[in-house]
Amino acid sequence: MNIKYLTVGLILVFFITLKPVIGQGISASNNAISNELTYIHTDRDVYIAGETMFFKLYVLNSLSQKLSDKSKIAYLLLRNETASSILKVRLKVKNGIAYGSIFLPDTLSTGSYEIVSYTNWMKNFGEKTFFKKEIIIANRFDKELNLHTNKNLATEPKTTNITKPVDIPLITDKQTYRQREKVSVNLGNSITGKMQHASLSVSVYEETPIISNDYTFSNYLFLSKQINTDNQKPISHAYFPETKGEILQGKVIDSNTKKTVADACVILSSPDTIVNLQYAYTNNKGIFQFQLNDYYNGKELIFSIKDAPKTKTWKIEIEDEFNLKTLFKAERFTENPELKNYILKSQDIVYINKTYPFKIVEELTKPLITNYICPKVYNKPIQSVYPVDFVSLPDFTEIAREILPTVKVRKHNNTYVADIIDTENHMFFNKNPGLFLDGVLIDDINQIIMFGTDKINKIDVLSTERIYGDLKFPGIIAVFSKSMEIKNINPNQTSIRVMNDTYHPYSLLNLNENKYSKPSLSPDFRQLLYWNPNFEINSTQDPSFEFFTSDHVGNYIIKVEGITPEGISISSSAKIQVLNHVNLSQR
Repeated sequence: MNIKYLTVGLILVFFITLKPVIGQGISASNNAISNELTYIHTDRDVYIAGETMFFKLYVLNSLSQKLSDKSKIAYLLLRNETASSILKVRLKVKNGIAYGSIFLPDTLSTGSYEIVSYTNWMKNFGEKTFFKKEIIIANRFDKELNLHTNKNLATEPKTTNITKPVDIPLITDKQTYRQREKVSVNLGNSITGKMQHASLSVSVYEETPIISNDYTFSNYLFLSKQINTDNQKPISHAYFPETKGEILQGKVIDSNTKKTVADACVILSSPDTIVNLQYAYTNNKGIFQFQLNDYYNGKELIFSIKDAPKTKTWKIEIEDEFNLKTLFKAERFTENPELKNYILKSQDIVYINKTYPFKIVEELTKPLITNYICPKVYNKPIQSVYPVDFVSLPDFTEIAREILPTVKVRKHNNTYVADIIDTENHMFFNKNPGLFLDGVLIDDINQIIMFGTDKINKIDVLSTERIYGDLKFPGIIAVFSKSMEIKNINPNQTSIRVMNDTYHPYSLLNLNENKYSKPSLSPDFRQLLYWNPNFEINSTQDPSFEFFTSDHVGNYIIKVEGITPEGISISSSAKIQVLNHVNLSQR
């Protein structure tokens, strides 16, 4: 094993246990490793811009079709036929499951959109293995509704299943309901005569005209089985399962020659009150990878090439984890007047709901951060100085002279250099010390030479050699500014900044169960009556749920999707009708 290609973080023992090794790729003999697949159950198929889309994502082993315990991160994006991506979401997966909601901006134009989901590991098997689902989003103010839908009838997929789906009857207390009435639903089980454990997602929404029911868990598992059989052998060996956190990948190239650069040392730091650093060497293809734990969640990442030759034009390129090569071509929905009429009606309903708003989304407080470990360069400095404790000093030269006894700043060839006395050998190091500003490695003391006590909060000094992995620092000077001055400084000529987005929060539909406990004059024309992405059934739990109808009359679909621990899919649905009080009394 070549330790040079490891992503270095805290201690070398960590990397001995890291398998596969970051930066070296997957062995070509590892083709027997099974692929993964993802599936997304959305609350509906047709939306109006300005509404919220609720979803549940499942990550499964494509061979056993059981929930996967491999990848802990999944990616979801929404795109149209002209843009690569509109919304991008990074999800923390727990026991093969993630769920949440996405607000659909009012500015979205009318048309077909595609939801895509995948894991980093799935990239090795090609985009054919990614989950893709076509939906319709209509702009609230668009009355023309040029949907660009398929003029021909959509082709229904094969319905033969690899695994026989569980037949769970959905039993409602009755079939017809009045407005604002409670509906009780019970889930039966006909497999063993008693309730079998399963993880389900449940949606109750107004029936949409002429939309094929092709996106069911059981149908998708069958189609995925065929796709993954054809693509069992990886087409790439570059991507690892994200079992411990996000894996960020990039490459170093020479911008003049366009050739990749091998053996370049790429540094990663994040602005902080702690000096932090990871590094990785590029392989023979110029590729580097970093294992990011939850410390980097929502932080700015600053990448630099250490000791890059001044005469070279090296640059860092970070791979876009949401970039897809295949384009989206709408083909699921058919052109029909009933669908357009439904959308026109839905536009009016959304307008009413926005006039009388109530909280739709309830974000959960469950923690998504689990392995918060900061890659500290040192734990305790030899000297910590707070300039505010001394008289005001105009620049760093004066600060070093007056209050940093082991640091010497001098001018050489019209530029400033810093030296540190090695307290073990009682002489100056013959190389420049490691210099950090606000936790980030910078390469030139001249970048902070004009910093006086008015800008500096604290200075740490290590006046001994600091060995960090296979990097050596001949002493360290760490400056922490009062106003995060690193945001105004380029650490070195190769530095780039990337914002690492936070994990998408887990969220639910605010059911507002007490809404009708007392009379209310506020109109309620919801077309989504119920959404529960975390409905569990087992031998002891009551397999039932309740919800209220709204003021909106029509036919509603109760749809249940899910999976059992044995990998048996569940796809069940039922229909209820909501009538107004006059029509109900006439029946």
